[in-house]
Amino acid sequence: MKTTKRTQLAAAAGVAALVVVGLATPASAHGTSDFPKSRALACKELGVADWPTGQTGYEGCDTAFAVSGEHPFSNWNQIVVGDTRQGAAEPQYRSLIDDGALCAAGNPADAGLDAVGAFPTTALRAGSETTLRFRATAVHNPYTFTHWVTKDGWDDSQPLTWDALEPTPFLVADSVEPATTSGRGGEFELPVALPEGKTGHHVVYTVWQGNIKADGSVQSNEAFFSCSDVDFS
Repeated sequence: MKTTKRTQLAAAAGVAALVVVGLATPASAHGTSDFPKSRALACKELGVADWPTGQTGYEGCDTAFAVSGEHPFSNWNQIVVGDTRQGAAEPQYRSLIDDGALCAAGNPADAGLDAVGAFPTTALRAGSETTLRFRATAVHNPYTFTHWVTKDGWDDSQPLTWDALEPTPFLVADSVEPATTSGRGGEFELPVALPEGKTGHHVVYTVWQGNIKADGSVQSNEAFFSCSDVDFS
């Protein structure tokens, strides 16, 4: 494949289920998963890049800092691939992001996010109805949110691979308007029924992808990626 290269954040589940089936130039539309917390945001909020640097008590965060320094954390909203289509009609995620590099979206400067080790996790209840949140520092549409989760029995002693994800996303949401806004940014809320039967540690993989407008034009080909460590009960 071409290279272009876990604090429990306890969560209460509970709003109506919905599965709904939005770019701006690179450097204008940015964001990451806020619930469940992405690795980049969770480690940042724990002070991974503060003095004494890299010491959060979470092996994953500390290793990520040792590998990549502060870049993935000061740039928590910019885990991005600038052109996911490369001339094709559909995003070419698998051909652009190697196995083992999913959490950094193939970006060498953010490779620490693919570290093996305990990252902060968000507690989720399998099969429950809840609301995922995505924090954007610049809001644009049309964008599509796509959320995958790892398969049962996936190996968390190895970096995340495409085949470790369930083949079908558990949420696809198109052109969602932000629930709140602040300046150019905003918070998106995405009601969903979580996958049934999941237990223990998993990763939720989120892509916020610019899509094609109704008139056929493309606002942007860029996509933003998040790995969120979760603990299903």
